Amino acid sequence: MKIDSIPFGKITLSNGFTIYYIERPVPDVVYMYIFYRAGSGYEKEGVRGISHFLEHLMFKGTRNYPKNYLETLLSKYGGDSNAYTSWDSTVFYAQFPSCVAQKVFMYERDRMERLSFEDFDKELAVVLDEKQLSEKTNPTGLFSERLFYTTFLLHPYRYPVIGTEKDLLNMTEEKVYDYYNAFYSPENAFMVLSGNVGPDVIDSAVKVFQEVKKRGTFHRVPSCDIEPAQNETRSFVMKRKGFGTNVVSVVFKTVPFYHKDTPYLDVLSSMLGASKNSYLYEKLVIKEGLFTSINSEVYETQACTLHSIGGVVAKDKNPKRAVERLMKYIENPVGLFTKNRFKRTIFNVYADLVYSRESIRSQGEMLGEFVLLAKDSEFNDFPLKLLSVEFDKLKEVYNRYFKVDYATYGILTE
Repeated sequence: MKIDSIPFGKITLSNGFTIYYIERPVPDVVYMYIFYRAGSGYEKEGVRGISHFLEHLMFKGTRNYPKNYLETLLSKYGGDSNAYTSWDSTVFYAQFPSCVAQKVFMYERDRMERLSFEDFDKELAVVLDEKQLSEKTNPTGLFSERLFYTTFLLHPYRYPVIGTEKDLLNMTEEKVYDYYNAFYSPENAFMVLSGNVGPDVIDSAVKVFQEVKKRGTFHRVPSCDIEPAQNETRSFVMKRKGFGTNVVSVVFKTVPFYHKDTPYLDVLSSMLGASKNSYLYEKLVIKEGLFTSINSEVYETQACTLHSIGGVVAKDKNPKRAVERLMKYIENPVGLFTKNRFKRTIFNVYADLVYSRESIRSQGEMLGEFVLLAKDSEFNDFPLKLLSVEFDKLKEVYNRYFKVDYATYGILTE
């Protein structure tokens, strides 16, 4: 199996802002991502939710541009823009023709330097309503919050990205302004351009962003080493009347994304529960009928990647019994390490890699994620590492991380 490298360029400006670009001979479409190292993983007590709230404010205008400027500009060309906030970053993205690239860059520069803080109180009320509505109407969201609160005891990953109601109610313009100045600086951000990225587009980006003044520093999420050692299984049961379904989720804290074991852990996660050919699906859905579905998921982060195994318990089965059997199969995975299962998994990993690297939009986002979580060279190196995972080393890596004493699980039930 072979994964072709995708060439990309890199320009680091004197103010610390870095511009990455992937040029492709495509129709006149440019995809832009601006990553800020600003997310809930960086937040301290008293300002939980400030990154997500600031994302909202970033759409409310700057000193030189009115709110909705970018949306109005791009709608004329069929383009769009949006943003999202996570544990590790806040990302602003857009698609547009190259003829308006300079206008987009000028706006983004102003957003980085001269945010107006218009509609502060109104937008804070919107975020608070979003938080309160979620608590009242979204049991699975609350379940996820409880799961991370239980998984982490000290690390900021334990808090929801939207923040806590207490800190949001005590949010002030001064707090947000200080956070904006510290985190929305050129040293703490980078851009990825993909698609029809010719010399004119690159030159324009350089000229516009090199004028941004330094004012902050480079930030990283705290290491998970601040967490106390976990020596026993943590668990909880959450009951929600009328939910009507029993859901189980098991989480293992592992290593930062850049760790050498990450490719092995990704393959192991797929072997455990990524498809109907996976080990846990065969045991718990097909053989025992305890679950109607099983899936595995990987949360890749700067500090410590999480491997999650979730499932929906069959209606006539006891959820506590179901989770006991799930943990038993994880503790004693007889039948997991077969060469046939390994070969199927590697083929599926390869197919997913090929598909994910076809789109110029996904190429840009993927490059940005590798820069954020590890380093830019991993954009081309990591797929090769995944395909180079050795069968004979899998069991050793599995035994290092997938221990029942390291697990946290939750049950959501009626």
